[in-house]
Amino acid sequence: SYFDKYIQNLCFELGMKKAFLLDKIKTWYNGYSWNAKDKVYNPFSILNLLSAQRFSNYWFASGTPTFLMKLIKNTALEATDFENKKVLESVFDSYDVDNMNVFSLLFQTGYLTITQIDNKGRFPKYTLNYPNLEVKEAFLTYLFESFTQNRLDEIQPAAEELRECLQDENLEGFMNIIRALFAKIPYFLHIPCFSWPGEDFFLGTIRFILRL
Repeated sequence: SYFDKYIQNLCFELGMKKAFLLDKIKTWYNGYSWNAKDKVYNPFSILNLLSAQRFSNYWFASGTPTFLMKLIKNTALEATDFENKKVLESVFDSYDVDNMNVFSLLFQTGYLTITQIDNKGRFPKYTLNYPNLEVKEAFLTYLFESFTQNRLDEIQPAAEELRECLQDENLEGFMNIIRALFAKIPYFLHIPCFSWPGEDFFLGTIRFILRL
Protein backbone atom coordinates (compact mmCIF):
# COMPACT_ATOMS: atom_id res chain seq x y z
CA SER A 1 0.00 0.00 0.00
CA TYR A 2 2.68 2.49 1.04
CA PHE A 3 5.66 1.37 -1.03
CA ASP A 4 4.04 0.38 -4.31
CA LYS A 5 6.17 2.78 -6.38
CA TYR A 6 9.37 1.53 -4.73
CA ILE A 7 8.35 -2.10 -5.18
CA GLN A 8 7.68 -1.52 -8.88
CA ASN A 9 11.11 0.07 -9.21
CA LEU A 10 12.66 -2.89 -7.41
CA CYS A 11 10.87 -5.31 -9.76
CA PHE A 12 12.38 -3.48 -12.71
CA GLU A 13 15.85 -3.26 -11.15
CA LEU A 14 16.01 -6.97 -10.24
CA GLY A 15 14.04 -8.25 -13.24
CA MET A 16 11.46 -10.01 -11.06
CA LYS A 17 7.70 -10.31 -11.22
CA LYS A 18 5.90 -8.60 -8.35
CA ALA A 19 4.47 -11.80 -6.81
CA PHE A 20 7.90 -13.47 -6.76
CA LEU A 21 9.55 -10.34 -5.35
CA LEU A 22 6.99 -9.98 -2.54
CA ASP A 23 7.46 -13.64 -1.62
CA LYS A 24 11.22 -13.18 -1.47
CA ILE A 25 10.89 -10.03 0.68
CA LYS A 26 8.66 -12.02 3.03
CA THR A 27 11.21 -14.83 3.32
CA TRP A 28 14.07 -12.42 4.03
CA TYR A 29 12.53 -9.79 6.28
CA ASN A 30 9.11 -10.81 7.66
CA GLY A 31 8.22 -13.08 10.58
CA TYR A 32 8.41 -11.16 13.87
CA SER A 33 5.45 -12.15 16.02
CA TRP A 34 4.19 -11.85 19.59
CA ASN A 35 1.18 -14.16 19.21
CA ALA A 36 2.19 -16.64 16.44
CA LYS A 37 -0.53 -15.15 14.20
CA ASP A 38 0.25 -11.55 13.34
CA LYS A 39 3.66 -10.98 11.77
CA VAL A 40 5.71 -7.86 11.28
CA TYR A 41 8.42 -6.98 8.76
CA ASN A 42 11.71 -5.51 9.92
CA PRO A 43 11.29 -1.80 9.00
CA PHE A 44 15.05 -1.15 9.13
CA SER A 45 15.75 -3.89 6.58
CA ILE A 46 12.79 -2.96 4.36
CA LEU A 47 13.92 0.67 4.11
CA ASN A 48 17.46 -0.43 3.29
CA LEU A 49 16.18 -2.88 0.67
CA LEU A 50 14.11 -0.22 -1.09
CA SER A 51 16.91 2.35 -0.85
CA ALA A 52 19.78 0.12 -2.03
CA GLN A 53 17.50 -1.85 -4.40
CA ARG A 54 19.15 -5.15 -3.61
CA PHE A 55 18.68 -8.03 -1.18
CA SER A 56 21.29 -8.10 1.54
CA ASN A 57 21.68 -9.01 5.18
CA TYR A 58 21.13 -5.56 6.67
CA TRP A 59 20.92 -7.09 10.15
CA PHE A 60 24.73 -7.01 10.30
CA ALA A 61 24.62 -3.21 10.13
CA SER A 62 22.62 -3.06 13.36
CA GLY A 63 25.65 -4.04 15.46
CA THR A 64 27.60 -7.08 16.63
CA PRO A 65 25.97 -8.93 19.57
CA THR A 66 29.20 -9.41 21.53
CA PHE A 67 27.49 -9.80 24.91
CA LEU A 68 25.05 -12.33 23.48
CA MET A 69 27.80 -14.43 21.95
CA LYS A 70 29.71 -14.45 25.26
CA LEU A 71 26.57 -15.55 27.08
CA ILE A 72 25.98 -18.42 24.64
CA LYS A 73 29.59 -19.54 25.07
CA ASN A 74 28.89 -20.12 28.75
CA THR A 75 26.02 -22.48 28.00
CA ALA A 76 26.08 -26.11 26.89
CA LEU A 77 23.65 -25.43 24.05
CA GLU A 78 24.08 -27.04 20.66
CA ALA A 79 23.62 -25.20 17.38
CA THR A 80 20.28 -26.95 16.79
CA ASP A 81 18.87 -25.89 20.18
CA PHE A 82 17.95 -22.45 18.86
CA GLU A 83 15.23 -23.78 16.54
CA ASN A 84 11.81 -25.05 17.64
CA LYS A 85 12.63 -24.23 21.26
CA LYS A 86 9.72 -24.79 23.66
CA VAL A 87 9.53 -22.29 26.54
CA LEU A 88 7.05 -21.12 29.16
CA GLU A 89 5.74 -17.58 29.47
CA SER A 90 8.10 -16.84 32.36
CA VAL A 91 10.98 -16.67 29.86
CA PHE A 92 9.60 -13.44 28.43
CA ASP A 93 9.65 -11.78 31.85
CA SER A 94 13.21 -12.77 32.73
CA TYR A 95 15.28 -9.66 33.43
CA ASP A 96 17.79 -10.98 35.99
CA VAL A 97 21.08 -9.46 34.83
CA ASP A 98 23.11 -11.79 37.07
CA ASN A 99 21.40 -14.90 35.70
CA MET A 100 20.24 -13.97 32.22
CA ASN A 101 18.20 -16.56 30.34
CA VAL A 102 19.72 -16.87 26.87
CA PHE A 103 16.35 -17.52 25.18
CA SER A 104 14.80 -14.52 26.89
CA LEU A 105 17.62 -12.37 25.55
CA LEU A 106 17.37 -13.87 22.06
CA PHE A 107 13.65 -13.10 22.00
CA GLN A 108 14.07 -9.55 23.32
CA THR A 109 16.81 -8.77 20.79
CA GLY A 110 14.87 -10.17 17.81
CA TYR A 111 16.98 -13.23 17.06
CA LEU A 112 14.08 -15.52 17.96
CA THR A 113 10.34 -14.98 17.70
CA ILE A 114 7.14 -16.84 18.60
CA THR A 115 5.97 -19.20 15.85
CA GLN A 116 3.51 -21.38 17.77
CA ILE A 117 1.53 -21.30 21.04
CA ASP A 118 0.23 -24.50 22.65
CA ASN A 119 -2.59 -23.87 25.14
CA LYS A 120 -3.45 -27.51 25.80
CA GLY A 121 -1.49 -27.90 29.03
CA ARG A 122 -1.73 -26.19 32.39
CA PHE A 123 0.42 -23.34 31.16
CA PRO A 124 0.87 -22.08 27.58
CA LYS A 125 3.95 -23.36 25.78
CA TYR A 126 5.62 -21.12 23.24
CA THR A 127 7.74 -22.30 20.31
CA LEU A 128 10.64 -20.00 19.40
CA ASN A 129 12.30 -19.91 16.00
CA TYR A 130 14.28 -17.55 13.81
CA PRO A 131 11.85 -15.00 12.37
CA ASN A 132 13.32 -15.01 8.86
CA LEU A 133 16.26 -15.87 6.62
CA GLU A 134 18.11 -12.62 7.35
CA VAL A 135 18.21 -13.16 11.11
CA LYS A 136 19.00 -16.87 10.89
CA GLU A 137 21.93 -16.21 8.55
CA ALA A 138 23.25 -13.40 10.76
CA PHE A 139 22.93 -15.38 13.99
CA LEU A 140 24.63 -18.52 12.66
CA THR A 141 27.40 -16.44 11.09
CA TYR A 142 28.00 -14.57 14.36
CA LEU A 143 28.10 -17.88 16.22
CA PHE A 144 30.55 -19.42 13.80
CA GLU A 145 32.79 -16.35 13.94
CA SER A 146 32.73 -16.26 17.72
CA PHE A 147 33.39 -19.95 18.31
CA THR A 148 35.93 -20.68 15.57
CA GLN A 149 37.73 -17.31 15.29
CA ASN A 150 37.10 -17.11 11.53
CA ARG A 151 36.50 -13.53 10.37
CA LEU A 152 32.98 -12.37 9.52
CA ASP A 153 33.96 -11.15 6.06
CA GLU A 154 35.37 -14.59 5.23
CA ILE A 155 32.54 -16.77 6.52
CA GLN A 156 29.75 -15.58 4.20
CA PRO A 157 31.75 -15.89 0.93
CA ALA A 158 32.95 -19.32 2.07
CA ALA A 159 29.37 -20.43 2.74
CA GLU A 160 28.31 -19.31 -0.76
CA GLU A 161 31.27 -21.12 -2.33
CA LEU A 162 30.37 -24.29 -0.41
CA ARG A 163 26.82 -24.14 -1.83
CA GLU A 164 28.18 -23.73 -5.34
CA CYS A 165 30.55 -26.66 -4.89
CA LEU A 166 27.71 -28.90 -3.72
CA GLN A 167 25.50 -27.79 -6.62
CA ASP A 168 28.34 -28.53 -9.06
CA GLU A 169 29.23 -31.80 -7.27
CA ASN A 170 32.74 -30.38 -6.81
CA LEU A 171 33.91 -32.46 -3.83
CA GLU A 172 37.55 -31.36 -4.09
CA GLY A 173 36.62 -27.68 -4.04
CA PHE A 174 34.25 -28.29 -1.13
CA MET A 175 36.96 -29.98 0.95
CA ASN A 176 39.49 -27.23 0.16
CA ILE A 177 37.13 -24.61 1.60
CA ILE A 178 36.49 -26.75 4.69
CA ARG A 179 40.24 -27.15 5.23
CA ALA A 180 40.76 -23.40 4.91
CA LEU A 181 38.11 -22.73 7.55
CA PHE A 182 39.52 -25.37 9.89
CA ALA A 183 43.05 -24.03 9.48
CA LYS A 184 42.03 -20.88 11.37
CA ILE A 185 40.58 -22.75 14.35
CA PRO A 186 43.10 -22.98 17.23
CA TYR A 187 44.07 -26.60 17.84
CA PHE A 188 43.17 -26.37 21.54
CA LEU A 189 39.68 -25.01 20.88
CA HIS A 190 36.78 -27.29 21.70
CA ILE A 191 33.34 -25.77 22.19
CA PRO A 192 30.46 -28.05 23.37
CA CYS A 193 28.03 -25.94 21.30
CA PHE A 194 29.69 -27.26 18.14
CA SER A 195 29.51 -30.93 19.08
CA TRP A 196 26.63 -33.34 18.76
CA PRO A 197 26.28 -36.32 21.15
CA GLY A 198 28.87 -38.95 20.28
CA GLU A 199 30.51 -36.82 17.61
CA ASP A 200 33.92 -35.25 17.29
CA PHE A 201 34.23 -31.46 17.57
CA PHE A 202 35.31 -31.08 13.96
CA LEU A 203 32.50 -33.28 12.63
CA GLY A 204 30.06 -31.15 14.61
CA THR A 205 31.69 -28.06 13.11
CA ILE A 206 31.16 -29.37 9.56
CA ARG A 207 27.50 -29.95 10.30
CA PHE A 208 27.27 -26.42 11.66
CA ILE A 209 28.94 -24.97 8.54
CA LEU A 210 26.35 -26.70 6.36
CA ARG A 211 23.62 -24.79 8.21
CA LEU A 212 25.07 -21.41 7.17
